[in-house]
Amino acid sequence: MEQAGPEMIDRCWLRYDPVSEAKLLREYRQVCTQITMLGARSPIFDAARRELRMALDRMLGMETVIADHPGEKPSLLIGRLGSSPLLERVADRREQARIGQEGFLLKAIGDGATSIILAAPSDRGLLYGIFYFLRLLQTGQSLSSLQVIESPSVPLRMINHWDNLDGSVERGYAGKSIFYTNNCLTADL
Repeated sequence: MEQAGPEMIDRCWLRYDPVSEAKLLREYRQVCTQITMLGARSPIFDAARRELRMALDRMLGMETVIADHPGEKPSLLIGRLGSSPLLERVADRREQARIGQEGFLLKAIGDGATSIILAAPSDRGLLYGIFYFLRLLQTGQSLSSLQVIESPSVPLRMINHWDNLDGSVERGYAGKSIFYTNNCLTADL
């Protein structure tokens, strides 16, 4: 069996392949022309921001700029509820109640999805919402009538890994460990 190099490991889960369909690429680029991310910086917030930028750069073939303050008309506005009156106006009280503490609201605003709003009460909710948004792009979904409210039903989610320090995996159906190599923790988790 061929050893998985860094380039193969990088493509295992979050591929972020370039969008090849011209119509979708135009739609996605339009939505991502003016991105604003509102909220106080934290490790989770910063990780979500980095992931969004890296993914959009790869999928849309453009250098993504994410502003800290909304311009005249942001095409993608991401933020914690309470950080902007605009987010409060877009997410009504009933929707906010359905989101829960780690959930999110992802909503198209305007005709033909001229803007997308991603609002969450917490940084974790923003992170989950960004991954949801990226999955929509990677699977070729239209954003024009986007209306999603997600709320985790369980407060604690875990992954059960059987990784060994030497890089082998007890029940490894997908290759070597991504956490350990040669009895050391992988540098970039």
